[in-house]
Order: sequence, then structure tokens, then C-alpha cells
Amino acid sequence: MVIFNPKILTFYEGGWTAIDWQDRQRLRGKPLALWLHGYLATHAKPYPIKIETIRSFSGSSNKEIRCFKRKLIAALNELKKIEFIMGFDFEGDNVIINKPPTPSQQRHLISQ
Repeated sequence: MVIFNPKILTFYEGGWTAIDWQDRQRLRGKPLALWLHGYLATHAKPYPIKIETIRSFSGSSNKEIRCFKRKLIAALNELKKIEFIMGFDFEGDNVIINKPPTPSQQRHLISQ
């Protein structure tokens, strides 16, 4: 038997995020693209995020930010190729990702 703290259960009241398995298969062997796919799947409308934050959160061991940025661009292009994102741009140290919301995310955005 598993007993959950009622306070923790409130985190799950909004539902869960389904991740497209076919997309994951197409990204096999591309760890940063896979990480971005999982991260962005949970965001209905991604906010601009610092390149350094992505580097840190993704667990990259890449020491130089400009080298990491090249890998980030390649990973974002992979996400664009599979039509998971529509595009991306850089504004200073931030990356701005244009991602269409899923139908359930669209309902969430409308209800706010």
C-alpha cells in the first residue's frame, strides 16, 4: 500500500504530461535534444530561458558556454526538424523557443 501526503497530491490535480514516443525515438542518440524535448513537453508556452540555465539543468559537462550554445542550436534544430517546435531565437543570454501547445495545453492557456 502506498499512502500519499494530501499536500503532495495537489501537484497532480492538473493532470499529467504525455510525451510523444515517436518523437523520442527520432531523437535517439541526441541527449540534449531528448532533454529539451522532455523539458519543453511540460510547458504550454515556454518562457525565455538562459542558455546557462539549460546547460545546468540538462547536466551538460560542457565547460565553455559558446561550445554549449553550438550544441544547443543543433539540438533545437533537431526539435524543429521533427516539428516539435516551430522555431527559436536568441536574445542576449536567453533562448526564446516557439512551441505550439498540445490540445490540452491550449485548453489550459484559455482557462487562465
